[in-house]
Amino acid sequence: MCPNCKREHKHKVLDGTLCNECWDLSFSVPLPPWVSWPADKNKKMDKRKGATMLANYPSSLDNVNTIVATGALTTLTRDGNPNIGVASKTGDKFMNGLKFIFDGRDNKQANLNCVAYGEELVSQIDEFLKANHSEGKNRPFGRLMVECKVQANNYEKNGQKVYQNELVIKNIWNAPSKAEDAFTYEEE
Repeated sequence: MCPNCKREHKHKVLDGTLCNECWDLSFSVPLPPWVSWPADKNKKMDKRKGATMLANYPSSLDNVNTIVATGALTTLTRDGNPNIGVASKTGDKFMNGLKFIFDGRDNKQANLNCVAYGEELVSQIDEFLKANHSEGKNRPFGRLMVECKVQANNYEKNGQKVYQNELVIKNIWNAPSKAEDAFTYEEE
């Protein structure tokens, strides 16, 4: 639900964010600095336009750091197969050794390493990668839409702290078809 106009969003992932109309309006109509989104009038709100403190966030924090994006999924391993295993603490099946390349224009695509957990999701991704592995190519390469969370994956290597973000894939769908001349992928 949009915290400003209280309209329902089509997708549950967008709960707590502004709808398109309110987002556009927030740029075109100057609002006084004391105006805040009416999530709860009784709570103390941040004075900056459109910003609320996390305590006043009108929805669940489950959607924080959640991304829905289109792009290409490939692997990082030399043999083109992702690493599949079972987590020792939880017993959940996992898959890593994946890279997601976000759609972008003029060959300016961002990419992040990925991991996925759960028997069903790992099976879906494995089937997708096998279906997109062309003969003569080292790695599978296919376009899809993902819902994922960004998480920090910091570790120490040779006495140095390495800071790295990765995507935890929550769901995958077939991506909409790309428009001509919108973007291209570099061959690996």
